[in-house]
Amino acid sequence: MNIVLRHDTIYRYKEPIFSLASELHLRPLNNARQIVESFQIMTMPSTHLYDYIDRFGNTVHHFTIPRHLKTVEISAVSRVITMDQPFVYRLPTGFLGYESLTPTLRTTIDEETKAWIREVDHPELPILERVHTLTQATHQYFTYEAGVTTVLDTAKDFMRLKRGVCQDFAHFLISVCRYLQIPTLYVSGYLIPENEAPTASHAWVAVYTGEFRSKQWTGFDPVSGTFTNDRYIWLALGRDYGDVTPVRGVYWGTRDEDLQVNIQVEE
Repeated sequence: MNIVLRHDTIYRYKEPIFSLASELHLRPLNNARQIVESFQIMTMPSTHLYDYIDRFGNTVHHFTIPRHLKTVEISAVSRVITMDQPFVYRLPTGFLGYESLTPTLRTTIDEETKAWIREVDHPELPILERVHTLTQATHQYFTYEAGVTTVLDTAKDFMRLKRGVCQDFAHFLISVCRYLQIPTLYVSGYLIPENEAPTASHAWVAVYTGEFRSKQWTGFDPVSGTFTNDRYIWLALGRDYGDVTPVRGVYWGTRDEDLQVNIQVEE
């Protein structure tokens, strides 16, 4: 697919704030399954943006605006070609083996989840089918519902509530796979639905499904219970949501903040 995607983030403050620093994970990953033809970030007020590559290979932009502000706008425009094929990444050895197999605060597991795993897991299956079965079971067991969780909630909270959003589904499936010693990472990005535009960013998981030391990872979306395809744009990978938050930052001033996110897509 040929996709042009614009992600606008607008912060408005009731009273002027003084000085803002922000970190952005908004540039799509560039590899064999998706090619980034162009990418541009703009801010209002205008400021200089710096960038670096983090340990997962994500491009991270950051900036500061040391002045009084009532409104901050961040616009990222990406032109991407996506293909329906596995994600070629890295072997899960060294630091990546540790990061993709070790629970985080958001992906710890409880006894109720262990009992659930014993009911639905089929360890005799090949890894691709095994994780697909776990993905479908997650989709069927939980209910997608906005507004019942926050970005601070964990996989254990999700199991208790039995409902949440894409971030919660992803954290839960990650907790399950890591408990089973299957290397798994959190993915931030976008899903382009059929015949409609996305209204928010999306989250899913990347699981190492390579054999004979290949670098093949496969995307699984527990919200829909399916594999990912060329309608998914991969932004960044990490241990959990905290590593790949699309836009985050700190500022000095009022707590009265209004956030607006707009996403526009052209195919």
